[in-house]
Amino acid sequence: MTATFANTITGIPYNPRSEFATGFITPIMRAIGHILYAAAAAAATQPATTATQPATTATQPAAEEAALPQPVISEIEIERELQEAYNHLSPAHFPFTTANTSLAAQNLIETFVSAIRLATLEYSGWTSAERIYNLKALANAAAGIAVFLDYELLGISGSNPGSSL
Repeated sequence: MTATFANTITGIPYNPRSEFATGFITPIMRAIGHILYAAAAAAATQPATTATQPATTATQPAAEEAALPQPVISEIEIERELQEAYNHLSPAHFPFTTANTSLAAQNLIETFVSAIRLATLEYSGWTSAERIYNLKALANAAAGIAVFLDYELLGISGSNPGSSL
């Protein structure tokens, strides 16, 4: 049989039992998925030539900002994606403390969850450039946490998050 995506992907178990992921690693992965989706959708509204790091002054005149292409999904839907990311890591679904994590790991994850929550609250006030930059920073922070957890949970040293988005 020739390997195809369809017959390969079916070999990986996926059996959800609830709306939100449970466990420790899984909620983090699900939250990152929502963050990456929101970042990609926000980036779809940016012209390719516009810098993604916010400047201290306005990055575009208001008329140019208004002329940006329509987003893949609406701004409200992007905000919902951020809320979904937060929901996966809310205390109701996510154990901030486990027998296998240090206080440093718990604090790092709590900081990440706080950053997601603040992103949901502040998103509508960010410029297009800030949205892209901040959502990419959030995804990059998640990669940094993964490096920390590699060492913390598995004893893997020298882990690397790769280049930033």
